[in-house]
Amino acid sequence: MKSIHVLPFVLTLMAGDALAFEFRGYMRSGLGFSEGGTDQQCFQVPGAPEKFRLGNECDTYIEASFVQDMAPRANDQSPTWRGHLTLALASSGHRDWESTTPDSKTLPDGSFEVSADFTAALREAFVSAGGVVSPESSLWMGKRFYRRKDIHMLDFYYFDNSGPGFGLENYQAGPGFLHLALTHHIPTDAGPAQKNFDVRYSGIPVGGGFLEVAGLFAHAGKADSQTGEDLYESLTGTSLHLFLENTFTPELKNFLVFQYGQGLYGASGALGGSMIDQRGGFGSQNIAKGNDDLLSQRKGSKTFRVIEMLRAENVAANFSFDSVLMYQTIDFNGEKGANSEAIPDKNELTVGIRPILAFSPQFALVSEVGYQKVENGIFDTTDNSYETSQLTKFTLAPTVSPSVGIWVRPALRFFVTYAQWNDASKGRVLRGAGRGDETAGLSAGTQVEAWW
Repeated sequence: MKSIHVLPFVLTLMAGDALAFEFRGYMRSGLGFSEGGTDQQCFQVPGAPEKFRLGNECDTYIEASFVQDMAPRANDQSPTWRGHLTLALASSGHRDWESTTPDSKTLPDGSFEVSADFTAALREAFVSAGGVVSPESSLWMGKRFYRRKDIHMLDFYYFDNSGPGFGLENYQAGPGFLHLALTHHIPTDAGPAQKNFDVRYSGIPVGGGFLEVAGLFAHAGKADSQTGEDLYESLTGTSLHLFLENTFTPELKNFLVFQYGQGLYGASGALGGSMIDQRGGFGSQNIAKGNDDLLSQRKGSKTFRVIEMLRAENVAANFSFDSVLMYQTIDFNGEKGANSEAIPDKNELTVGIRPILAFSPQFALVSEVGYQKVENGIFDTTDNSYETSQLTKFTLAPTVSPSVGIWVRPALRFFVTYAQWNDASKGRVLRGAGRGDETAGLSAGTQVEAWW
């Protein structure tokens, strides 16, 4: 059977017209230690979905992408047909052999735990047809990462409508490009499917930069996605986004982002956070039939976010930096929390900088300072109240890489990370658990990060 598939490929090679194949990917892996000889601890402020990542990642993670031309081209103006497959592999990075086979153990308190050290996931499987609708555009169908936007320092995707769907992107219309898509999400706990209608217009010249505007409309129906039973209240949502990129000099770039969401893109008390960056699929949009109070609250929920990123690449021959400032406010619109009272607005401030000082063409001292504050980020069960969480994190990371800069990889790092947090965050910072009454922590180790 294999020879049937291999023969056409071999004949194509012999004809000198082989279909192009690409292998792209990302990986990070390392080892770390914390005080007292414990495993590396990673520090994350309670109530926020993101953390400052340099010297603060406690896993091994790989994304492997395979792209294959699926049909020959008669000439450079002919359409392109490309298949895309991306797999993700993640492990705790604790030992040589880590597998998907469940491992069971009895914990000190007598409870029983079943877990796996290694996880494999399908991230992308789609085909794109370029130049079919118009010379610049691409028609695509399948499951994919769709035009994601992230804050690299935080490993946080603040705009991400990925998943199963179809669309047309890069269609030139006037001075910019139009992008249309529909994605479909089924939540992890079943329930109604959510559809996201995505319209974007990018490349609008503004001053010395470019503006992109985006609008999304979402709908979650009444029927259970598995059984078809009418068990839920339907809900809609709208979000609006502005992205402005300015290049002040070849070395200095600025990114300004404004985001607003309501309804399905507003806020969820079940998750305790914004829905702008989560796009459904997590079960939090489920509203049981007849629960009019929750329906009304979710319809009126809102999220507003502003992000400022300033990046300088080799501005003084041997100096670069990446920086971020993010503020967001989340209005749960009276949704009831664990104490059966209205969840107060959650306000988050995140600010940080990653300076890079080069000492040679292949060696640099990379550092990172980050501060995060989340008002009403913690629910204290002892007195049924909401409290503010705060965390400051500092990392020094001597780094070896092919050259020096913000985006140069692979990077081989040695790091020391120190974090300090407030009393309200005790027991909630370290990997979602904690160590008693401590309000500070130290970790050290090595990490390699690469993309290709």
